Amino acid sequence: MAKAWSVDLLTLDNQGLVDGDGGIFHELTDQAGGAGRGGTGDRGEWLPWNVEWGAGLRRAVPDPALFRTAWPDEPLSGGGMDYRTLFDLETLVALVDRERVPPASVRVVREGRALDERVFTRDDRLGHRAFGGRLDRAVIAEAVAAQGTLAIQGLEGHHEPARRLCADVSRDLGCMVTSTAFYSSPSSPGFPPHFDTHHVLLLQIAGAKEWHLSPPPFDDPLIEHTSTELEARDPAFTLIPHGTPSRTHRLTAGSYLWIPRGWVHEGRSSADGSLHVTLGITPLDHMWLMHQLVDDLRERRAFRQYLPPGSAPGAVEAALASFTAELRSAVSQVDTTATARRIRDYVRFAGAQQPARFLRASLTQPDAGEPARYRVNHSAVAAWRCVDGLVELHCGDRVARLPGTAEALLEALRHADHVRTADFAALAPDDPDGHARFLTRIGLIEEPA
Repeated sequence: MAKAWSVDLLTLDNQGLVDGDGGIFHELTDQAGGAGRGGTGDRGEWLPWNVEWGAGLRRAVPDPALFRTAWPDEPLSGGGMDYRTLFDLETLVALVDRERVPPASVRVVREGRALDERVFTRDDRLGHRAFGGRLDRAVIAEAVAAQGTLAIQGLEGHHEPARRLCADVSRDLGCMVTSTAFYSSPSSPGFPPHFDTHHVLLLQIAGAKEWHLSPPPFDDPLIEHTSTELEARDPAFTLIPHGTPSRTHRLTAGSYLWIPRGWVHEGRSSADGSLHVTLGITPLDHMWLMHQLVDDLRERRAFRQYLPPGSAPGAVEAALASFTAELRSAVSQVDTTATARRIRDYVRFAGAQQPARFLRASLTQPDAGEPARYRVNHSAVAAWRCVDGLVELHCGDRVARLPGTAEALLEALRHADHVRTADFAALAPDDPDGHARFLTRIGLIEEPA
């Protein structure tokens, strides 16, 4: 008999969830049927709760250990993989033909030149392009046929297999991962030579493509260090200096290529054309640490003071001396052990593709100033899945159910040893306290000491 019930403010509606005593479990043998999706798996599939490190990366490269302790600073390539279940040409055509992707996510190259978005879009049904207009499929098809390349950025937002792969690789690497699909017609140049300000991992799905790589013309570029910006700073800047040696990698179906940030690259498809997906991998950098420090210092009055009028003799010098002394003092207070723990927690949640801006990693605040931290008891859950709009946790011979909105929180918990009260607010904003109490009652998290 269907009934509505609540457990510590966590309200659920489903068939026969609890007995009259208000228990929070449902017998596994009496679980509701129906199709659903298991976390990031297939519909209705029970997924193991405990996740071995590298399980996501292993779907992209044969040896995840290459990325265990450091980012490779040289290009790497290999083969023996099968990416056919990730994406195919029919899906790409359907995404464009049915206009499932916005024009802003589409890039087109014809004969080695990137086209302006206005060339392959047209007015929308209201007769204007205020929201990007509509894709002009005929123009795109003509451009791609004329030795062209079609790219769909943010593929993870439009294609479930790409979303799952990005999420899985992201959790292993502890950073944000995005995806872009590229199709090049036979014997076509791709985008002109360029470098990216993040790492890229190319997964060749079909056909073949030959890549030419050159060492970085600028070390460790950040997002603002585009070639256009670097040329504006230094007229002598050259993307590929004369005499720079290049490397050639030919990718065939099932091959991958790791290109570290800053490496200049360009590709050309074979006579059979080429289809590949690129994973954009953006780790945290030291400037991110600086931003965290600035956020901390903003709370200190000493760093909110105005500088004195510049005309006062010696006043500015004295203010700068005081500022540098305060800054040294603040930096000296950074507890590297506690901060490293906070960063590990941070990247676990960021790796679950959650809005990381809500999850700061304080550098100077003492532990006493942190929100309460729960310990995650991974032995309490054997498997989990999403079905009929709910999340089911397999706990021994019983099943506990939560609203489907809890999936993001549970995805993050699978990869964390601890969770803060503030994280519940970010990942389960509909009822953070209720989720915390519910997970405590089923034993998945333990109250902080």
